[in-house]
Amino acid sequence: MQRIGLWLAIAALLVNGPRFVIIFLEVDNLHLPIWLEGSLLAITGIATGLVLTGGGAFAAHVLAQRVYGGKVRAFLLLCWVLLLVFAVVLLAPMMVAAIRSSELANVLVSGKMQWLWAIMSIVAVEVLAAAAMAAHALLNADERGAEEPNDGMFQILTRAAAKRLESVILPSERPLHLKDHSNEPIQPDASIKHDLEPKTDAQPSVAQQRLSKSEALSEMIKMYQVTSTASLRTVGQAIQRSPQTVSNYLAELERTGRVRVNEAGDVEVINENG
Repeated sequence: MQRIGLWLAIAALLVNGPRFVIIFLEVDNLHLPIWLEGSLLAITGIATGLVLTGGGAFAAHVLAQRVYGGKVRAFLLLCWVLLLVFAVVLLAPMMVAAIRSSELANVLVSGKMQWLWAIMSIVAVEVLAAAAMAAHALLNADERGAEEPNDGMFQILTRAAAKRLESVILPSERPLHLKDHSNEPIQPDASIKHDLEPKTDAQPSVAQQRLSKSEALSEMIKMYQVTSTASLRTVGQAIQRSPQTVSNYLAELERTGRVRVNEAGDVEVINENG
């Protein structure tokens, strides 16, 4: 699922490619055969439908996952709402025209009823696709990182896809070194470096065994004490968990007051004694 968003973005950029080919050839007074032009337009139509439907479903899937990053979450939610509006604007006129040429016009006698039926039929499909993808995301969440039962539906559906989008917008890995005021790198202590180093067959370690949840949470706190900008992937590799599970664990630590996550995504470990 991690690369679906990237492929959908690429497909969206290429959707209008065949139309550009036809337009620029027409400008140069070159005309394609009717069958070839029809094939190009058919490809554009199919690709547009796949991008609109698949993009909306994937956006809903990502919104259902628990990650932080309020601005990216709000932007993604806005895009999904706009997609519903675009779907209605693009498809409703065709639906109304189809209704008026069918026997359904005998039931939906007024233009207002026809337009309302067309809009509702389009929105219902889009919302159902979004709900199905959201349910898929929730059911496939790691058992140890499952959502709290008292979470509201709005909180579940609007939990951001910041890290998924940041993996495309920003570098996938963040540095594991901090700098003090003297601009000298602060090296992790020996225990953390030992946990992060790759293990060989001759050196069996805890990394080769799955840590319990409490052990994984403790390791996460140790890592964030060393660097507040460690990426989900880096932390996940250290504790043998997926980035999504690390995100769920991080949310749990934040709820219990053991860490604090700022708007930039940096993690601050809260001193229990302070």
